[in-house]
Amino acid sequence: MILLRLLARLIFLLAFLLLGFGAWIWLTEPNVTRAAGEIWYAFHLESLNLSQVIIQRYLHPELWDQLVLPMLLRPFWEAVLLVFIGGFVLAGILGFIGRKGRGGAED
Repeated sequence: MILLRLLARLIFLLAFLLLGFGAWIWLTEPNVTRAAGEIWYAFHLESLNLSQVIIQRYLHPELWDQLVLPMLLRPFWEAVLLVFIGGFVLAGILGFIGRKGRGGAED
């Protein structure tokens, strides 16, 4: 159960880092209504290509087509908020499952 709590905390941290990165892009990018994939392409093309290869080869090709690609076509601000909220909810669920005992008391 401690592994689930650690994973939940890691996902919380990543979600907040993404939100901070999104805020930084919002402050430096003149148009955050551009597609998220377009901004990622301009920011760091190699990581976009690497992400696609890893997801399609090692996870599942449909994951890229059905989940990631529609997110990349959304406006940047919307994609960042959706991923942040999704990560926040996932971390909350994992943290809830990882609680110890009926009362959820810490160690």
